[in-house]
Amino acid sequence: MLFRYANLLPDWYKGNTHIHSTASDGGKTFPELAEMYAGAGYDFLFRTDHWVESDVEGDGAVYPLLWVDGMELDGCDHGGSEYHVVCLGKTRGITGEIGLVAAMEAARAQGALLILAHPRWMDNSQDDAMRYGFDGV
Repeated sequence: MLFRYANLLPDWYKGNTHIHSTASDGGKTFPELAEMYAGAGYDFLFRTDHWVESDVEGDGAVYPLLWVDGMELDGCDHGGSEYHVVCLGKTRGITGEIGLVAAMEAARAQGALLILAHPRWMDNSQDDAMRYGFDGV
């Protein structure tokens, strides 16, 4: 009898939580990405350029999908393990000069979710993946 309760089921939205634009090492601008992804049926994208604080609210453009703030951090921790970490949420005051571990702590203190990005490509071990209490992989 699931059909009787279909109107109670949550809506599902399609999105991408890890994307780069020309603001860092990506090949497309925000408008180009939005058009491309909206054309493929996406509802939202996170702005996760390397070490670039996003400011969706300050961007006055109109897009065919929802942009959400984020940032990607990369670098080595104190033990020499290399990481790429996607921070989902609005953060401020985080720069590469403070280092990876301090940047992760600052992002978490500001309410960002920390996602370990492409651990196989970065050759992260299971211990690396467990070390910082990531919110996802």
